[in-house]
Amino acid sequence: KPSPLDHQKKVFLLNTCAEKEASERERREIAEKEMPSAASVAEGLKGQVQGMIETLNPEVVAIMSVYFVQGILGLSSLATTFFLKDELHLSPAQVAALGGITSLPWVIKPLYGFISDTIPLFGYRRRSYLFLAGILGSLSWLYLALVAKTPFEAISARTL
Repeated sequence: KPSPLDHQKKVFLLNTCAEKEASERERREIAEKEMPSAASVAEGLKGQVQGMIETLNPEVVAIMSVYFVQGILGLSSLATTFFLKDELHLSPAQVAALGGITSLPWVIKPLYGFISDTIPLFGYRRRSYLFLAGILGSLSWLYLALVAKTPFEAISARTL
């Protein structure tokens, strides 16, 4: 014959299971109510894209191009090394020397800052320099990818 304690355990377990089922059911119902429809998600994305397009102006494009060039530098370093080694047949020492040469513009970066602060270009002190640097950097990467066939051309493209 089951003891009263066994009966209490069964009742407790049944109540606990029922509570868990009810709480899971409630969570599902709440999630279904709060989950946005595909149409509302699409509308939200459309609004965000339109907002981003509306904010595009020459200044934003210039800043984006500079960040693009900086991102490409990080992404492409391994591919560039293999290009120099396999396509241009440079030795590891020559690749290292090329890396040193192409880092020279960063050494004179303070001079660029002084020039951009004192000599406005197209009426702006920094915007026009950012835009020009972004365009030159993008063009040099395109040149390196599509045209460069000699070490000198690679040095020229990477130094810009």
